[in-house]
Amino acid sequence: MTWDKTFIKSDNVTIEKVSFVNRYGITLVGDLYMPKSLDNGLIGLLPAVAVSGPFGAVKEQCSGLYAQTLAENGFIALAFDPSFTGESGGGQILLVTSGAGWYQEWGKAPQSLKPGDVVHIRPGVKHWHGAKKDSKFTHLAIEVPGENVSTSWLEPVLDDFYNTLTD
Repeated sequence: MTWDKTFIKSDNVTIEKVSFVNRYGITLVGDLYMPKSLDNGLIGLLPAVAVSGPFGAVKEQCSGLYAQTLAENGFIALAFDPSFTGESGGGQILLVTSGAGWYQEWGKAPQSLKPGDVVHIRPGVKHWHGAKKDSKFTHLAIEVPGENVSTSWLEPVLDDFYNTLTD
């Protein structure tokens, strides 16, 4: 697995990419952090935790850093980083309340977001949104209902791309 995090990878932890479909039909993708010294016979006996950072903290990758630290201390930890692209089945409305952020539809230029901005995302449009590099970002993401639709989480927003974003 190529290391795609901003923090230093621990030599005492094994990490693997995992995904599953939840009860709402949303495919979740994450990183599973396990102690490197793990005896497979003990998997069901070790404490386990799922960790996810708040939306807007996407580039701090706090969930991965916390999960790695927990694994170094004997836990199995599943980390979700919300900096993934996705498609909202019935569409989505973003209401920016504070901070500075980005919104980008697949194949289009990123848009800078500030408090008061409202973004209407059409159904099925592949996109991502999150905090700017040096800002907190608070927003309401409203999922628009639709019939026979679901939200899909797709690939991560890569740091190489994210770090090139400027106003």
